Amino acid sequence: MSSSALFIYNNPLDGRNGGSLITRRNLKMVEQSFDSVDAIHIAMKKVCELSAIQKIYTTLRNLLGYAGGLTKQQIENILRMIQNKRYCFVFIDTSIYGRLCRIVKLKFPSMPVLVFFHNCEYQFARERVQVDGPLFIPILFSVYLNEKSSLIYADSNVFLNERDLRKTEERYRVKLDKAKIIPISMPDTFDPCSDADMLQKEPYLLFVGSAFYANIEAVKWLINNLAGRIESKIVIVGSGMMASFPEHIKDLEIFDFVNDLSVMYAGACAVILPIYYGSGMKVKTCEALMYGKKIIGSQEAFEGYDINPACMIVCHSVDEYIKAIDNLDGSAFCQEARDMYLTKYSERAVSSMIKNAIDNTRAIFWSKK
Repeated sequence: MSSSALFIYNNPLDGRNGGSLITRRNLKMVEQSFDSVDAIHIAMKKVCELSAIQKIYTTLRNLLGYAGGLTKQQIENILRMIQNKRYCFVFIDTSIYGRLCRIVKLKFPSMPVLVFFHNCEYQFARERVQVDGPLFIPILFSVYLNEKSSLIYADSNVFLNERDLRKTEERYRVKLDKAKIIPISMPDTFDPCSDADMLQKEPYLLFVGSAFYANIEAVKWLINNLAGRIESKIVIVGSGMMASFPEHIKDLEIFDFVNDLSVMYAGACAVILPIYYGSGMKVKTCEALMYGKKIIGSQEAFEGYDINPACMIVCHSVDEYIKAIDNLDGSAFCQEARDMYLTKYSERAVSSMIKNAIDNTRAIFWSKK
């Protein structure tokens, strides 16, 4: 008898950011677990891309408990699909569709549902309020309601790390004994033979990240605390970063786009990640390990990762960053970093975890019957 599943997501599948990479991985693993999978994308625009009328409409939707671009009509369309296609499993790739999760479980109580938490979305939204102001308060309200519903109504939940799981338990006063932890992973695109000529050029410290608020704050930190105080040049690569930092800054170079990111990694003596906002796991940490790079970063940059001091240097002050940079041996490749990626954070290393989570969700569901 054939099996089919419904996969619901809001990240794009272009692989341009960490959430996109995780969603793409999750979809791939779900497709390997069922005979057929239908995927529904709920498009979600950034607030800065909305017109004034759209912002008002979005605010009203948030106050009514809709989050992440989801609408009443989309929920009705999804319910019709479940009714007509008789899926045997629903995978919701975000915790902010708790309203949808609740309605699916109430209308189809025999349907196993798994919700994947990319972040502690409430914390994420709260940080946006702190950084960008009260415009995000309705979003905060909506996220709270939806995350709580995801915890109450889903048969199982998956988190990226232990910290997110425990904070979620504390915030919503629930016990998640059967929740699973599946760390971040990404496909292996490293080619040790490519761009070898870059290794002969002057090495630099590399930061990779688009003009997202946590990354913008990280670059501000680099400018205020390290630029001009260390011998190494700092190179920033990320969409929108040139517009965010248009002024010339000594010993700092910014690129909005590069033809081949692997070239930038090849020439770097280390990756630097002074990230102080966010939750979940940082995909750029995984990417740096994949390219065999030492990483100098904050505790937040390494959250959820097993720390290997040979390639992952946690810093808590400006002086610790400077000391770590001064202690770099100048080599462009770190085998310990590459080995960490291969054994713990490659797609091959975690591929069975998604399958196990799906099987676990089914087992939990049938144990309730």
